[in-house]
Amino acid sequence: MSDNEEVVAEISGSGDTDLVVCKPGKKEKICTPLDEESSMSSINRNSSRLGENMLDNNTYDIMEQLTNETKSLWRIKNSYLNDAAEDNEIKELWAFIEKDKEELVKILTEKLRERV
Repeated sequence: MSDNEEVVAEISGSGDTDLVVCKPGKKEKICTPLDEESSMSSINRNSSRLGENMLDNNTYDIMEQLTNETKSLWRIKNSYLNDAAEDNEIKELWAFIEKDKEELVKILTEKLRERV
């Protein structure tokens, strides 16, 4: 991965999380799925690892938690807030948690970028 590329967590409409590599294009960013072969070669070049094709445990943990947080955030935005439409107290609770999750996703994504 080059210096002008970044790894981004992408949430699908069904709440699945994928990692994509984005790089600047002529008019907009171009993002492609982070395939196993290229991710492993960039991981090996850019950070220390336990084995040739393994993530270190901390990087794996960050990736795993990022996946969990983005799935949770997707459920809040696409289900829980709609379900609480008539209950302002619960709607406020979900809105508060949503902001927390957005901040967690941002922090975890930044840490993952530093390690991949």
